Order: sequence, then C-alpha cells, then structure tokens
Amino acid sequence: MWNKVQAIFKILIVPFYIVHVLGCFMFYLATTYHPWGDTWIGSLKMGTYSYSDLKEIDLPRKYVTSLYWSAMTFTTIGFGDIHAVNIREMLAMTIFSLLGVFLQAYITNSMTMLFVIKRTEQQTSASEGAPPHWDDKLHQLTKTMQKLEETIGGLVEKLDQQVELRGSMDNREIQEQREQGDRGSNRHRQQFEINPVD
Repeated sequence: MWNKVQAIFKILIVPFYIVHVLGCFMFYLATTYHPWGDTWIGSLKMGTYSYSDLKEIDLPRKYVTSLYWSAMTFTTIGFGDIHAVNIREMLAMTIFSLLGVFLQAYITNSMTMLFVIKRTEQQTSASEGAPPHWDDKLHQLTKTMQKLEETIGGLVEKLDQQVELRGSMDNREIQEQREQGDRGSNRHRQQFEINPVD
C-alpha cells in the first residue's frame, strides 16, 4: 500500500512543480515587459482589486495569482478572467496550453499503468500461490485432452476411409449394373437377330 501512495505522490508532484515553474516564468515575463499595464497581470482586475501597480502588490498575491493562471492554462480550463495581452504572452500561453495537454496524458498514463501493474502483480501472485495439486490436475487434464484429440482424429480417419470405401463400392456397383445392362441389351440384339420378327 505504501508503494502505491509513493507512486501516486511522485505522479502528482510533477504537475505541481511544472505549474509552479510556469507561474513564476509567466510573472517574470510580465515584469520584463514595459509598460506594466500591457501585461496579463498588469491589466488584471479581480473584484475591486487592481493589479495596475507592481510595487503595491504583495508577494503572496503575486504568487497565488501566477499559480492560478498557470493551473488554469496548463489544465486547459482557462476561465477567461486572466488572458494574454501582448504577443509574448500569447505565444507563451499557447505553448503552455499544448504542454498541458501532454502533461494530462502523462498523468493519465502513469495512473493507469500504476493500477494495471498492481493488478498484474496480484494476478501473478495469486497464480503462484495456487495449491500444488492443481498442477497435477492441470497435467492430467492436458493428457486427457490430448487422448481425446487422438481418438477424435482416429475416428475422423476411419470415417474418411469408410466414405472412400463406400464411394468405391458404389462405383463398382454402378459399373456392374452398366455391364449387366450392356449384356442384357446384347442378348436382346442376339435374340432379334436369331428370331426375326415377321
């Protein structure tokens, strides 16, 4: 059980790390663009709060907003409340969205493989733990099936031989009937030749 928890933790830590790095990178892109108001965060208003002045925004708010943007973009949910304002941001968000699709595929594949491998291990251990007399019974069953196949094969061969024999007998009978028919017609001819009809 503990191995499964560790594997799930490893699978989930990767996307959280990527979301963190991309959020920080996107905030860095905004801080290097002038004027500040023409960036994704500089033009942002959340409720009554305005992000128009970089110096007035406290660090936790910057981080949470960047993390929120990154998570929404990376999971391709994108509520639309935070959006790209300049070309650099549009390009970065496009790339991040595509990477998000691959990340989702990675997570889905990893989780699936985790459960498939676990189920395979369970099935393998169950078959290995089978009582030893099962092997003997399986061996006996295999022998019985082989004998049955041989018997059926022998019966099929005999049946084929009988069909061939019957066919040849039928051919002989037909030949004999023809020959008898030919003899009978020859007798009629001879009879007509000896006793001509007036």
